[in-house]
Amino acid sequence: MEMKAITALVLVLLLALMGLPPQEASAQAFDLTVLPAKNEITAAPGTAQEFTITVRNHAAEAMDIKVYPMDYHVTPENQFVFQEPGHYTYSCATWLRFPREVLPMGPNSEARLPVRVEVPPDAEPGGHYAVVFFEKVLTPEEIATGAQLAPRVGALVLLTVPGEIVREGRINSFRVESDFLSLWGPSEAKREGFPVRSLRYRLEVENPGNVHITVKAFLRYRPLFGLGRGEVELGEMTILPGTVRVFEGLLPDPPAFGVYRAEAQILYGKDLFTFDVERRASAGFWVIPVLWIVIFAALAAGLYCLLRRLRGRIPWRIRLERK
Repeated sequence: MEMKAITALVLVLLLALMGLPPQEASAQAFDLTVLPAKNEITAAPGTAQEFTITVRNHAAEAMDIKVYPMDYHVTPENQFVFQEPGHYTYSCATWLRFPREVLPMGPNSEARLPVRVEVPPDAEPGGHYAVVFFEKVLTPEEIATGAQLAPRVGALVLLTVPGEIVREGRINSFRVESDFLSLWGPSEAKREGFPVRSLRYRLEVENPGNVHITVKAFLRYRPLFGLGRGEVELGEMTILPGTVRVFEGLLPDPPAFGVYRAEAQILYGKDLFTFDVERRASAGFWVIPVLWIVIFAALAAGLYCLLRRLRGRIPWRIRLERK
């Protein structure tokens, strides 16, 4: 609730700086969610199925929501690219039917939209995909203020046509970067202590099959020489057939010194909830804090020289006493 209040305040300030009255901020409010975000269904050629998407308007204003399908593609850098229906060969956007193209939503309201999928008789076996967008219809007042891009949210449709299904995932590459020169880790590492390392991992997974797979990935590392071992859950991704996606980031709790062996593990199965197939890959990496070693050596050398210089300048008196 605090975050929403802060966001509203920032919006009001921006509008004030642009010379717009504060009441315009509430007119442009958009707080819409759709459930489920992924709709996975199976339908044979020549048949039709229905599923339901729940739309919730959390804003205090009423709005009209435009409903329409599009094709989508995911790049190896995990960026979504949207195209008109029928652009990709694996599209099912042209198979989707809606009872209405505009969905009126009252303030703080919920609506259930039935979606009908009509699969052509000659549909190829395998995966077919689309995204259903729910886009705010701009009011005349918003258009008059110069608004051009309407906000929207989407729900993915993952349709499998039965037949000769090839469900496969493989690891194309895996690496953990060695570290020799970092002094402190970046702020997103959220790690305190001394010294802090910055270690980046990259896991590339390909789907050479003809149907999507949902992959769950893990990374584990252990020392061949040194101290520290760990395991990181990298999360889940849905990978479309014939595409590559990448898990990458920073180790949240990296080791400080040694030679290590890392292993990546991916799990997937026949649907979004089954993970009974496993693939693994391994890689080695080094963590040698060269800069810290140089800094400590320089400090030690400086301290040694200082002590030698002070020793020559401070008089030392030794008294010998006879008993």
